[in-house]
Amino acid sequence: MDAQSATPAPRPRRATVKTEASSEKQNLNVKNEDIDSDFEAQDADEDNDDEPAYTPKSTAKSTPKSAPKRKTPAKAATTPSKKAKVSKTKPKPAAPPPPVHKAEPMLEILQRALEKGVKNGEVTLDQNKLACILQYVGVLRRGCDEVGITNKIFGIPEPTGEGEAVGRAVAVLSEGQVLQKARALAGEIVYDMSKKMKWTGSCRTGNARVNTEGLSLDGPEVFLKLLQLDEGALKKACNSFEYTSEEFEERFGDTPSGEVRYASLWMTGLIKVRWWPKTGQYKVWGTYGKPK
Repeated sequence: MDAQSATPAPRPRRATVKTEASSEKQNLNVKNEDIDSDFEAQDADEDNDDEPAYTPKSTAKSTPKSAPKRKTPAKAATTPSKKAKVSKTKPKPAAPPPPVHKAEPMLEILQRALEKGVKNGEVTLDQNKLACILQYVGVLRRGCDEVGITNKIFGIPEPTGEGEAVGRAVAVLSEGQVLQKARALAGEIVYDMSKKMKWTGSCRTGNARVNTEGLSLDGPEVFLKLLQLDEGALKKACNSFEYTSEEFEERFGDTPSGEVRYASLWMTGLIKVRWWPKTGQYKVWGTYGKPK
């Protein structure tokens, strides 16, 4: 019994393991505390920096404007209101006065003289004729003749068709003047027909047509001389004639003709003439083409 009590009993092994584990845990806690203190110190240093705080930038294209402040009633009463904008438009230029005809002074003098003569009975002309003249002066002063107004003023009948008489004053011509006007009319007819003779497909066969027409106010004596007629032709309303090229040239002095490239054009058939003595109207026509 004494020998057993004298030897010390061994320590339990579990207690040693717990002690070592607890010491390791304490060491880890100490390390964690040191790390936390380091982070806190770093955060404190960052807070003490002078750099401004970060603010996110707006992605909008333009910053919206703030609404204008409303004026108080007292301020609105004292603030002068803005004047309404007045559009500046240039005034349209005035229309130019109508042109004055160079004969206006003479027409005015004529009108006054005729009016005075009619009023005082100093003019020996018929009163109706004087009235017509005064109306015609008014037409001239306006610068234009309305349709048919001149004929109505002077009582000239309007032609309704070929061959109807039209009243007109014709001066008496001498024999030399009649011959001169007949030659001039013949040259005008030949020239006008020659100018119209153009190349067409019918020229190959000589069947192309050409004509001219007009009005001669020189009196029937001119056509009587031109066509070598007697005064019996004046009794007819219309005179029609057919001439060969030789007969036509004998009366008119020439025959209508034309020139085209590589060809000459001539009258190929009878030339027909129609004349209305009372009106002075005439018409000449025929066929032309390449000579065979």
